[in-house]
Amino acid sequence: MSTLEVDELDIDLIPSAGSRPEIVLRVLNHGERKDFHAQCTLLALRNSPNELYHGTFDLKWEHDFNRSVSLGHEDSSNLMIAKMQVDHRNRLAEMEILGLSGAEAKRFEWSRWSTNLKEKLPEYDLEITVLSDDARSPVSTRFTLRPKAWYGPLEMVRI
Repeated sequence: MSTLEVDELDIDLIPSAGSRPEIVLRVLNHGERKDFHAQCTLLALRNSPNELYHGTFDLKWEHDFNRSVSLGHEDSSNLMIAKMQVDHRNRLAEMEILGLSGAEAKRFEWSRWSTNLKEKLPEYDLEITVLSDDARSPVSTRFTLRPKAWYGPLEMVRI
């Protein structure tokens, strides 16, 4: 009887930066080829009157609607995390946290704020977990997601 060898995940999680209207998280695989999938758990919400969505949901891979993606050694793919929109006419901005529901991208959480009140901006603490059936344990990292300013862009920093 042979045993299947399972190992640890050797990946980096790299948040996007810059002035894009969305935040993606690059998953860079330093190990052998594996199928990966990812989940998000919202941990906290600050500076918002909204009630936080409680639960864990699958994340969507950029340019793909499958739950998992295969990555070889030194290959990478991006997870869609959030996007921001600004309605200049009504002076409102909105941030949406995205996930995968069936074969569609879905908004699981959102916050809106006025761009002219100079109030404290909403912040989410979230935990991103990347899993593989071929790995002994997943990789989990906590981040704070927030707009840099009233008009954005979004930023995601490791906690």
